[in-house]
Amino acid sequence: GPPRTVDGTLFVAALEMREGDEYPYPGALWLVAVNADGSVRTGARVEVADAAGLVSIGPDGTAYLVAGNEITAFDLDGARDGWPVRVEGDLSALAFGPNGRIYLTSSPPDGTSLRLLAVEADGRVVEAGPGDLPISGSSAWTGAGPAGGPIAPLVADDGTAYVVGEADGETVVYGIDAAGAVMDGWPYRDPATLPWQGTCPPEALGCGVARALPAVGSGGTLYLPVGAVGPVAGGSLVALGRDGRVIPGWPVGLVRSGADFWSVVAAPGETAFALAIEPETSRSTSATVLDIAIDRAVRYRETVVGPGGS
Repeated sequence: GPPRTVDGTLFVAALEMREGDEYPYPGALWLVAVNADGSVRTGARVEVADAAGLVSIGPDGTAYLVAGNEITAFDLDGARDGWPVRVEGDLSALAFGPNGRIYLTSSPPDGTSLRLLAVEADGRVVEAGPGDLPISGSSAWTGAGPAGGPIAPLVADDGTAYVVGEADGETVVYGIDAAGAVMDGWPYRDPATLPWQGTCPPEALGCGVARALPAVGSGGTLYLPVGAVGPVAGGSLVALGRDGRVIPGWPVGLVRSGADFWSVVAAPGETAFALAIEPETSRSTSATVLDIAIDRAVRYRETVVGPGGS
């Protein structure tokens, strides 16, 4: 998982995976802390039965490995007491909410529903939603590499959680309040699905691609990238309010066929920074960063890779 800065210290999760003839792969993990003065502390090793999982670092610098049906928590001193914990189903990556709560989604083997769960600081797994939601988990990854578990929930500062899945070929999003109830106006349905960040040629070995993931702002606005519905135009970025409705003026659409938003980051002040990937001539692509205000105004755009790039 990506590194994380906590109170000026950079935390990085290191991995040693010992490959064998069969999956899962045993190995070890540990944290490395890099301080502002350049000093480095290497944490204690944590031996795990399956090192080929998803690692996330929480806002307090604790790291978590999701591998199979187990979640292991470790910090600079090693494995945390009371962990690993076991959670049934096909698990998503983790999301971090207020008050130290950890959120994830779980899907049964048949993939016909999603549950929103939370893990408390002591390792207790509790329901964070209304139970089984009638949607399948949109796979966060496809191709070689980790199994394509469902997309992790998005959690706002007040504990509101958004669960993204699919039903009848549409993208479906549930807004769930901190008490675990579906909020008025939800779910939201979109005829398009979340785009993939690239493609894998049929002849490519070891190739895999990830989904373009939504983002949630500090005020609870959900920014949802979706692909094109037809062959004429490109994908778009939808902004949803807490009432489950599209904010007036949105979505922001891309004109060229084959263009998609590959990334979106929510910034303070209800601003979205989005990365648009668009086809150019001679089989090349361009990448443009856009700063989009909540009223849909594009305050600036900068093409960071021009025609001829890839």
